[in-house]
Formats: sequence, C-alpha cells, structure tokens
Amino acid sequence: MFVLSGSQNFLLLKTISQSLAGRVGILSLLPFSFRELTHTNLIANDVNLRMWSGFYPRLITQAVNPADFYPNYISTYVERDIREETGVHDLNKFSSFIRICAQGAGTPTNLASIGNLVDADARTVSSWLNILEESYIIFRLRPYTRKVIPRYSKKPKLYFYDTGLLANLLQITDVSMLSSHSLRGMIFENMIISEYFKQAHNKGGFPGSNTYFWRDGSNRDKEVDFIIDKSTVLKLYEIKSSETAKNKFADNLFLFEKNAGTISCEKNVIYNGPNTFTKNEINFKNLKTDLFD
Repeated sequence: MFVLSGSQNFLLLKTISQSLAGRVGILSLLPFSFRELTHTNLIANDVNLRMWSGFYPRLITQAVNPADFYPNYISTYVERDIREETGVHDLNKFSSFIRICAQGAGTPTNLASIGNLVDADARTVSSWLNILEESYIIFRLRPYTRKVIPRYSKKPKLYFYDTGLLANLLQITDVSMLSSHSLRGMIFENMIISEYFKQAHNKGGFPGSNTYFWRDGSNRDKEVDFIIDKSTVLKLYEIKSSETAKNKFADNLFLFEKNAGTISCEKNVIYNGPNTFTKNEINFKNLKTDLFD
C-alpha cells in the first residue's frame, strides 16, 4: 500500500501512533529536479524564468502563473497550516521570520540576529527553523570542519528547496526583476545546491550526511560553495550565475585544495554559460550537463 501524504510531513509523523520500524519506507517527493524534466519541453531555457517560476508540479504541468501561485501557497500552507499544526501562535512574527530567512538564504545562520529582527529568543528561532526544515521549505548545509582546513565558519547555511518560493518571499514579483537583482547570484546558487538535494532524495539518499560548504572564518570572500565528500575524494564546487567561464572562479577551490593536505580534491565550476569543458584541472559545467556525476 502507498500513502500519499501531500506536504504534511510533520503532521503525518505526529499522528502515527505505533512504530513502523522495518515495515515502512518514506520517500520525500520534492519539487521537480532538472533531471526529471530533461526529456520534456516543460523546463524553461531562460535561467531567470527557471529560477523565478520554481519547480512545484502544478506550476510545471499546468502552467499556473507563479505570481498567483506563491502568495496563495504562502498564506495557506506556510502561514496557516504550519502555524496551526505546530503551535505557532503569532502569525505576524512567523511571517516576518520566513521572509527574513529568505533574505539570509545562502549565508551562515545566526539565530541571535534573526531573533533580534523578529523579537524572538534563539530557542524559538531554532524551533521555527526546524518546522520549516521538517516541512521541506528549507534545508541547512553544514560547514566543512576538518581540522586540516584552518579558520572555518561553524554556522550552517540556510537554503530553500524551491527558488520560486524564495523569489516570491524576496518580493521579486516579475521575472524581469531578476536580471539586475542584487541577490540573483545567491538565487542561482540556491537553485544549483537544491538540485543536488532533490536528486539525492529521488535516489533514496540522505544528502545532508556528506555535503558541506567551507568559508574562511576570517575572510568571507574565501569560500567553497558546495562540497560533496565521496570518502576517497572531495568534489568541490564554485557556483556562478555568469555566462562567461573564468579561471579565477576556481581560486578558492585551489586555496582549499592547498590546505587540504593529502585529501584528493576534484575542482568544478558550475556557471550559466554555453559550453562544458575541462581546463587547468577545472571542470566547467553548464546547466545542460549532469552537474554532480
């Protein structure tokens, strides 16, 4: 038997009264991934439209206008259902909290700073983040903290599973706003990292167990956007929304490799350009390729 639960993951698990250990498998169906849409004509070629529209099934298969879909989604599911089923009582604070999370996407999460902005203590902020994570609105990416790499940031980064939802929370109400938006690069990075998480979930994996980022604790410009630990090799990714491939994009990947000692590193740059190629030990990948294979 199959139980299709909709988006109420936390509610479903809360109402199961008996242990199902050994008798149940849970498959998380996230918004569509690039790979799922590869052999269809449903995925937008324009990257701005792809980020702004997002990947929820109804938007993809029924051509619903994102400007209509997301405000209703936020008001019904994110604000009402989550609030009612988890005991969140202050709707205004919780709504502000979600939007502040959107503004801080792609950056290390500071509970105290978020709490100050919404007038809530760190424990409440942590609880609300867990709610958003359990309901597959956000996920967190841990910092790479191996001692062979000196001076690292210790706070996890926050990302959204869907960039359409993220864009709407950032009040990007039209796709034309994205081309010059100050957070366009962050939204592109969010789209790429969430793509890996979606592909890993689709394969029945646990993507948070071997994925990281690295940031120098004393210099925020020295950062590796995404790291996949494959035991024998670390796959390093720099993510750029630029349409032009530049060798300097990999500077931080070489810096990380230099400090990694004997750990083998594979250096990748994902960008929004027309070509995929390898140059000077750097694999440049565009959106038409298998980004993480």
